[in-house]
Amino acid sequence: MLKRPEAADLTRIGRGYLQIGNDELFELFQSGYSGAEYQPELEPEELQLNQIELLSLDGTRTRKRTRHPAGTQSISQLDACVAYIAETAQSAGVHPARKLWLPMLRSQITLEPLLGQLPARPYSAILGKIDYPEQQAQPLYTLSFPRCGNVLIIGSAGSGKSTLVQTILYTLSIRQTPELLNWYALDCSNHRLDALRSTPHCGGIVYPEEEEKVKRLFSQLTELMQERKRMLADAGAANAEDYRAAGKGVMPLTLVVIDNYAGFMENYERFAEPLLKLLREGMACGIQFIVTMNAPMDMRSRWSQNFTTTIPLQLNERADYYSYLGLTPQMMPTGEPGSGLTIFNGSVVQFQCAYVADPKACSTLALRAASGYRAPALRYIDKQQLYAEFLQETAIQALPEDALPLGWYTRSIRPYSLRLQDTFCYFISDVQGAGGGRNAAPLRDRTEVFKLANGHGNAPPDKLY
Repeated sequence: MLKRPEAADLTRIGRGYLQIGNDELFELFQSGYSGAEYQPELEPEELQLNQIELLSLDGTRTRKRTRHPAGTQSISQLDACVAYIAETAQSAGVHPARKLWLPMLRSQITLEPLLGQLPARPYSAILGKIDYPEQQAQPLYTLSFPRCGNVLIIGSAGSGKSTLVQTILYTLSIRQTPELLNWYALDCSNHRLDALRSTPHCGGIVYPEEEEKVKRLFSQLTELMQERKRMLADAGAANAEDYRAAGKGVMPLTLVVIDNYAGFMENYERFAEPLLKLLREGMACGIQFIVTMNAPMDMRSRWSQNFTTTIPLQLNERADYYSYLGLTPQMMPTGEPGSGLTIFNGSVVQFQCAYVADPKACSTLALRAASGYRAPALRYIDKQQLYAEFLQETAIQALPEDALPLGWYTRSIRPYSLRLQDTFCYFISDVQGAGGGRNAAPLRDRTEVFKLANGHGNAPPDKLY
């Protein structure tokens, strides 16, 4: 740069030449060091005494400072100068200059302060905040149901997928009544959704070891889809959104969460085809899915092509984002849990998911229907249920007074009962150990049975046949 031989003499740190014009000024200088420890309580003479010199065998002298007492903190002279300038400017009423760029997104963003910024549109959920440096903006990252369709959240282990699902359900539950929103979850991950179980929007949370409940969940969802298809056809509505807009009746948005798709398929691959049918046909009936998975290869294309919205968090390879963004990004997420990439105004940008500071508060803050309506509970047969507990079930209480409840239909999970006025003779048969004797117990003492029924068949014993 200097094009002069003096440059070869610059060997010490901070030493340099100052050149102005064509050799109008060419001076050697030594820059000052502002990183030294700031010790305002010591005079210059004391600072010299606060140092020691080590003399090596070859005559080299090395200066060392004495150590500070344990627990004390020090700042550099540069930091002290900056702090003094800032303090002086503040006391003089000098406003800070507008920064050229916004600060980076924080690695931990709580959801609660963002709720007031969410638009009033129904079924809007907050995911977090977007960092858009081109426009120096950090807008909210939101998701609008049902327009977003089925949602796929993909990210490596520990990238914050379950936390993001919790954020979505929390936002929706405190803004929609159960008449407008129901949700069910198949939790094959870390049980993070347990904190939201008590909300009236939750119809049930199923775990992979509960095989009977998993089977009932898909059976109940299939029945719900067929029933809604008939309702839409009778009302002449194209989809659930049109049905609600026309005021035809209650048809809540039903969200189904599968947290950890690979864990689900590992145990229940036989439900892959029923799941595919629900993904394809359920959206028009107001049934949408939120599915999380760890790697792109976890889901085959026949299933993945039914997801309208994909949210990629931290992935292992840069090229993996191309399948979900349509572009190969020039950057990667920060690596913090909840960080990911998305498309905003045609550009690939980073986002940071928000998390719920107090998930248990959702049971208090969640909106409730004035009519007391709750999401339909997941129906399943408890094989260890006592008869007295069985009689307290809501479906049993709704039976006619002259019906004797005995059990459940295994396919539809609806009450099985007898009308004693219709027939006087019953035959109970079973193979050994199948429980026929136990089924006959309610008929052995009709007076005791109807006493337990609390209103089911209140006729006196001499009127029973």
